Amino acid sequence: GCDVRLESPAVARRHLEIACLADGGWHARDLNSRNGTRLGDVPLSDRDFVLLYPGDVLQLAGILLRVVRFVVTDADGWD
Repeated sequence: GCDVRLESPAVARRHLEIACLADGGWHARDLNSRNGTRLGDVPLSDRDFVLLYPGDVLQLAGILLRVVRFVVTDADGWD
């Protein structure tokens, strides 16, 4: 795993989870944060993961994260 720290008082310490799928795709879910997470205009749930695609924009309390193309080559490294 990897933690990313965002310097904003509006972003919770554990705000969002992004995980890699076995097929190389990625998905995300909110971690029941007070200010929530949105994928575009859609609020994310803490119960269900949503698939992420290049070009998607995640919104965390005013911070925007754009999804870019990513490739995992193996468990030890990134391409």
